[in-house]
Amino acid sequence: MRLIYIPEKEVENTKKLLKTDGKFHLITISSEYGKYKQGDFVKTVWGEKLVVHKIIQPKTFKDFEQETTHHKELQSANLEEIKILYTHKKIEILELKKYR
Repeated sequence: MRLIYIPEKEVENTKKLLKTDGKFHLITISSEYGKYKQGDFVKTVWGEKLVVHKIIQPKTFKDFEQETTHHKELQSANLEEIKILYTHKKIEILELKKYR
């Protein structure tokens, strides 16, 4: 089972979302882009087992902006930074669900 990287500043919020919703969304860029497939099993550094439930690949920044309105944990994303990333990197959103 592959280890998935979750930024340290997002770990506590991720744990909370997994406890309350059983899922969360994670933004991946460039080297992580395309690394995961729907149905893949992964685990966190704290040992939580997850399944990649859905992969969203917004083609443009505008598409990304629209997608973030549907997911509360993405609404705090630094949109200016992501807009700059779109000029030279690929971005995808993974929906990860707790594996029981």
